[in-house]
Amino acid sequence: MKSLYGVILLWFVLLLAVAGALMLFASPVFLFRLSGKGGPVERMNMVFLGQARQALARGGGAELGAYLRGLEAQLPARYFLLDDAGRDLATGEDRSLLLRLASRGIWVPRKNGLLMRTYGKDGFHLLLLIRPEAPEEGRAPYALLLFLVTSALCWVFAARLAAPVRSLARTMEQFGRGDLQVRSTIQRADEIGDLARSFNRMAERIGSLLAAERRLLQEISHELQSPLARMAVAAKLTRTAPDRESAAARVQKEVDRMSQLVSALLDLARAEGDPESRRRERVPLADLLRDLIEDCQPEASEHGCTLRAELAEALVDGDEELLRRAFENVLRNALRHAPAGSSVEVYLRTAGGEAEVVVRDYGPGVPPESLGKIFTPFYRVTGTGTGLGLSLARRAVMLHQGRIGAENADPGLRVSIQLHTS
Repeated sequence: MKSLYGVILLWFVLLLAVAGALMLFASPVFLFRLSGKGGPVERMNMVFLGQARQALARGGGAELGAYLRGLEAQLPARYFLLDDAGRDLATGEDRSLLLRLASRGIWVPRKNGLLMRTYGKDGFHLLLLIRPEAPEEGRAPYALLLFLVTSALCWVFAARLAAPVRSLARTMEQFGRGDLQVRSTIQRADEIGDLARSFNRMAERIGSLLAAERRLLQEISHELQSPLARMAVAAKLTRTAPDRESAAARVQKEVDRMSQLVSALLDLARAEGDPESRRRERVPLADLLRDLIEDCQPEASEHGCTLRAELAEALVDGDEELLRRAFENVLRNALRHAPAGSSVEVYLRTAGGEAEVVVRDYGPGVPPESLGKIFTPFYRVTGTGTGLGLSLARRAVMLHQGRIGAENADPGLRVSIQLHTS
């Protein structure tokens, strides 16, 4: 069967059938029949015969009767110790008929619902009478009732186990058809509940990624409209304007801007990828920041400002290129807003198992209502840039289980990044 419900129900029915068979055959009659001559039952009764003779020798019929009654209290049979004439040595009754019947063989047909077996030695016979059992026809209604009740319980159990699986399958089918808001409502605490919660987490992430993709496509189309329009005007000017060199330079400027925009978008997409597949290595932050500051020196000179750094040594585990791009975006953002004659300061400190990188400029800062938005993709305070630099930095830091924040330093803006050291 392919149905989990059917498989579980079938197994329980088979288990019930096996249990019923054991119940029918694991009876005293069956057990005694199973043990042939020389088997465990015969050896056990030979021991009983010896103990019965000892009891008779010690205390006569009274002690023998007490011993036999003790056996009967523990075993599903009656025991008699007889002599060769068939006289009951415990009570004196004549049981010669039973002895003759039992002497025909180890087993004889039923007599008043009893099966008989005898063991003889030196003129003594231990006669075993298995207690009466209910006829099979009298036992059948009880066996049928047991079968029906157990089958009902098996059905309830199978239904309870299969119902949430079917519910989860329907939920996944809805999700696959495009209903990204559907979620499993299963609240079980077992493995099925764990599976439902895992699906919900997966659905949340897929929904977020698809929403981010749609938003990214919308933002890309919006962001590319302006440079494309300017490029069209500049291209037209290269054919009609007197100063064609200036028009060509304008086209090149727009191409460069679009190249930077596409590069930033690719970085954002990479940052949104699978963190487990990203390269991890030991990164010396001080060396990385020194190289970055050296690369930014020409840009600082162009803006008429200086770069100052105080760097402690620190190591973190992560993607060096992604961390470099994060710090570069923060630093270039600070240089973009630093006024001429001012400085941009970079600090690297370590404390409590964390490394903190602080980048501060002395520019105009950010309006208080915009501080919580500057790490949002495409958000721009002044209308310059692509609005992706700080959002990339935030995503890179989050992928390294770090923190990033910004505050006005009066004057300027202070951006701080905390990462766990290795």
